[in-house]
Amino acid sequence: MAGDSLCAAQAQHGSAPDIAGEGVANATSLYLSAEACCLTGSATITTSLGACLEHSETRTRDLQGLLLTDQFAD
Repeated sequence: MAGDSLCAAQAQHGSAPDIAGEGVANATSLYLSAEACCLTGSATITTSLGACLEHSETRTRDLQGLLLTDQFAD
């Protein structure tokens, strides 16, 4: 949800307690939710995320990638 001065974004999945702390969550939905709140820079988020998902070495493991969640976020 977005207003003139504040915005809130959340991933579209649950809290996933079964994988908490394992570094295997996919952060893509959170980035895309946050993108919807951006007044500027949304094209950068789309382009960067697309580039990351293009190659297995820059995807999370659930997408047959090599990265843990914090590595993907970096």
